Amino acid sequence: MRDLCRELGARALAWLPSGPGQTTGAAQSGQRAPGTTIASGHGWAPRAVDWGLVADLAPGQVHSVGQQDRLRSPRLAAGEGREFYVATAAGVQPAGVLRLLSDRTLPLGRTALVALADLVAGLCAAREQGAAARVARREREIGRRVATLAHDLRNQLTLAILQLERVRDHSDGETRVFDRLDVLENVLCAARDLCAGTLADDPPTPRKRLVLRSILIEEARAAQALSRGGRQVSLAVRCPTNLRLLAELPTLARLVRNLLLNAVEASVDGGSVRIEARSTADGHVELTVEDQGAGMSAERLQRMFDAGASGTGGTGYGTVSLVECLTRLDSACRVETAPGAGTRITVRLSGAPPEDRPAVLLLDSDARRRSARAARLSAAGYGSWQAANPAQALAVVRGTPLRALLIARGVAGAGLADLVAHCAREGLPTPTLAAGEDAAEVLAPLLPSGP
Repeated sequence: MRDLCRELGARALAWLPSGPGQTTGAAQSGQRAPGTTIASGHGWAPRAVDWGLVADLAPGQVHSVGQQDRLRSPRLAAGEGREFYVATAAGVQPAGVLRLLSDRTLPLGRTALVALADLVAGLCAAREQGAAARVARREREIGRRVATLAHDLRNQLTLAILQLERVRDHSDGETRVFDRLDVLENVLCAARDLCAGTLADDPPTPRKRLVLRSILIEEARAAQALSRGGRQVSLAVRCPTNLRLLAELPTLARLVRNLLLNAVEASVDGGSVRIEARSTADGHVELTVEDQGAGMSAERLQRMFDAGASGTGGTGYGTVSLVECLTRLDSACRVETAPGAGTRITVRLSGAPPEDRPAVLLLDSDARRRSARAARLSAAGYGSWQAANPAQALAVVRGTPLRALLIARGVAGAGLADLVAHCAREGLPTPTLAAGEDAAEVLAPLLPSGP
């Protein structure tokens, strides 16, 4: 529209949504909705609209502000250049008036001007529909997040109630009561943090180096306490005591709990669930949850992550919460299942490199290439952190002692300039990796004291 405005020699094109001859509640009260400026030239300041003139226009009529208009209107008398009001043709929706301000006579006849007004009406309608669609998508997203919040908060509050019941049992002794109160406080604090993180429009993700085994054991106990109907399902945890990963604790806890709860609910009384974690060659952590339940058909698997879909009588929002957690952890999962064969879900998470190795950060938006480069760095003796975008990288740089930041060529996005500036202030090298370039070879001259 700016190109059209310039081509016509117009100062501005403005859309007046109140249709010709229409009287709305706002108009009857002496007020009018403001017009929308579609395009304007440099330095143009909008002037007041002559709403009486707009109301008198018939469909398809063009009014060029002339000498008589300027005599009767002080506003028009003080105006500069030419001014046109063009009503849309009969039957065009939304009906309205196109207002043009020009420094010269426009090279368009009445028919062309009306066609231009009809075109602008269509563009404005499309823009309004697009805005409405964005609002609808946002409302659906908020609704889904609130549903997952309600699901996970219910679990947290159930745990709190269970702890409170144990506190009331004075036979445990005074010391045990205080221990139970500490546990109850932790559960309620987690519920508070869950609400704060879910309701935030853009929740922060401060990732930390976490010991995974203790988290798995705690969430296994919670899953057993929360299982419906007092079902007796044994949970086995297999995880090296020194295995660490990089994650946001509340989100990781939600992920593990929902994985375990889904597995427990899918199991029969007397069944078992196994959760196992191991490190991979490329610096990731693979977390696997496996049950011996009924399994799923291919059709059921396709609907597994749909909101409200549940094959065990639950709400179905546990799997939706699982997707939310995977997204926030920049992770993905693989599901293996078949009717009568149980279900096995594997999640890849960002591992934390050993503390006795020179730590470097690899920033690469390509997940496969990032993993391959991380494996090469690990084989060369480096401890590599990984980030998929500049925002994640900046969070790691601010909270982790690093020796260098490797940036894959082509990386872009909000926060990249801030990331590079922060590294420059800290004296942190930021070499760029070209396609196919070996990250370990690039680091060798920068870290002479490295491996």
